[in-house]
Order: sequence, then structure tokens, then C-alpha cells
Amino acid sequence: MTYKDARKWIVTWSFGLMTVYGAVFIVGPALRYPLAFDQSIQLLQIVFPLFLGYLSTAIVFMFEGTDAPPAIATPELLGLLTKGPFVAASIMSLALFVAFWIANSTDSGSALSDSMSFETFSSIFSLVIGIYTATTSALVAYLFKKERQ
Repeated sequence: MTYKDARKWIVTWSFGLMTVYGAVFIVGPALRYPLAFDQSIQLLQIVFPLFLGYLSTAIVFMFEGTDAPPAIATPELLGLLTKGPFVAASIMSLALFVAFWIANSTDSGSALSDSMSFETFSSIFSLVIGIYTATTSALVAYLFKKERQ
């Protein structure tokens, strides 16, 4: 993966994940997903600033940054470190959403003695987003740094 490919991946998937999380949290309560609208808004307040920060950094780079000189070799792990956080966050988010839905669904037919509270759900969701943020923020700082003065 080249630096340019990594930048494109981060921008594309930032839009993608922001859209998916936004759609799930906006429409979910109306479709009987076990979240109230005020809880969905709280979760959007966690997610949107993160992705918008990545996208605003990309915009600044687009107008003021420069690509790395061709003589600089692309690190071997760049592809894995760029794609890995998105894949991990997506899989863990999906698992969390399904577990929360099953644990709190009145239609599931299973009598769970302990449903998952919103506090537990939002704490786990914050941890999942934190894993994603820790690695992607470091990449964004490197890949989108301004080099032109």
C-alpha cells in the first residue's frame, strides 16, 4: 500500500463508517432496535467528532500538504495498520450491536436474566472506537502532515 492509497482508504472508510453508524443510530430506535433516540444521539456525539476530525485533516492536507518524496520507501506494515483498525472496529461493532439487540429484544424468545444496559453498551462501544482511534489517529498524524512551508 502506498501513502496515497492509505490516505484514500482512511478518507473513504471514515465517510463509510460515519454513514453506517449515523444511519444505525438515527433509524435504529424507529425500527425497534433497543435504543431510545436520546441514547442514539449520545452515541452519535462519540462517533461523529472522531470521523470529522480525520476528514478535516485530510481537507487541510489536500490544499496545503505534499506527498512523500518517491525516494522514501513505504513501510511494509502500512497496509495492515491502515486497514486493520477499520476491520477490527467494524467486526467488534457488529458483534456489540447484535449482542445488545439479542440481550434486550423482547422478540427473541430467550429469557436472559441480565440484559445489557445502555451504560454497558456505550462503554464497550467507546472501547471499540478507542481501539480504532488509537491506531488511526497516529496514521492520520503521519500521513496527513503538512510538509509544504
